[in-house]
Amino acid sequence: TKETVTAGTASVTVNATTQVVTSFANPASTGTTPGSGAVLDDRTGTNSTGLAVTIPGNAYNNSNQSDTTGTGTLTAKEVVVPDSVSGFDAMGASAMEIKQTDSSGNAVTTFSSPVTMNLVVNKADVTAALTSGDITKNQVDNFQLGYFDTPTQSWQTLPTTQTCEVQTSSTGTFVAKSCSALVDDLKTGVAYNDYRVTLKASTTHFTIFGAVVP
Repeated sequence: TKETVTAGTASVTVNATTQVVTSFANPASTGTTPGSGAVLDDRTGTNSTGLAVTIPGNAYNNSNQSDTTGTGTLTAKEVVVPDSVSGFDAMGASAMEIKQTDSSGNAVTTFSSPVTMNLVVNKADVTAALTSGDITKNQVDNFQLGYFDTPTQSWQTLPTTQTCEVQTSSTGTFVAKSCSALVDDLKTGVAYNDYRVTLKASTTHFTIFGAVVP
């Protein structure tokens, strides 16, 4: 099944045959002010996007916004994964579209300083990808944060820092664990109530982002 989504001003074709998105996370948004920057943290809570975005105040210098003083809006929304025409695809059936607009509603897509992103891949995401055959257990410690490049219609990776945490019981707290050790546990059948892999990277432009396995 092919569907069309937008990334900025471009349309991309997506393939939803491997996994089907039955529901999307609630969109998250926050106000932004040039000079002050913005923080959008939607990594916890029911039906969250699992994404955190931090824009430093100086990132708006020389950006492509027409209004450099008024309050804008930063939004993260879950979308169907765009289908890459070459190379690799993002993991799973959904990805995150990040948009910034200025106070006049004009899109701000590029920044003069790096914007930091943290994307959480949780146990349910990994289990679905394993079940569909998108990934193998050996690849869980090789996730990277990637973006969809609309001119080439392909996924590109960003230099990524990966951290892993596990929860042994529903009432327990998440504790840090090396990602390679988590992979070993998954292969030997160690059961966790939950676990999560956090991918951290920086970017100077907004588009669609997701977890990829090159």
